[in-house]
Amino acid sequence: MMKKYIVVVLTVASLILFANVRSQSNEELWKEGSLSCQDGLFQTNDFFKPRLGACFSFYGPGKQNPDCIYFCLAKGFGLLNENGVPTMDIYDRWVEATFSKNYQEFTKTWIKDCWEKFGNKIELEDPTCKMANEYNKCTWNVQPNLKC
Repeated sequence: MMKKYIVVVLTVASLILFANVRSQSNEELWKEGSLSCQDGLFQTNDFFKPRLGACFSFYGPGKQNPDCIYFCLAKGFGLLNENGVPTMDIYDRWVEATFSKNYQEFTKTWIKDCWEKFGNKIELEDPTCKMANEYNKCTWNVQPNLKC
């Protein structure tokens, strides 16, 4: 009973934290520039850090399944459709809105490879979030290759 209560409280808190993100379209959210050049690499900018930091406070040991953090992070970046799942179309448009032209094709190819391995296998009903976690790790692995 207590475990169910904690999950409900965390879910409600997560929804409250992202209420303003939901009210913005993905394109409006991307105008904030989700990544910026820091120490020679593209990294999460100051606008998005508090939103994404909230995700890390809900997932981890003794909290919600850390493998499910992808959905929180992707929501914060505006990478999910209205059904709460990622699509290649959304990722392609995000890459175009986020990265300079010289990195767009490389990043799109990388994400497409991740999509084919894991992304198109994500199931919202999967409590283990195995494919979502693998997709999350795969897409973030592009980051060290994007020098600025």
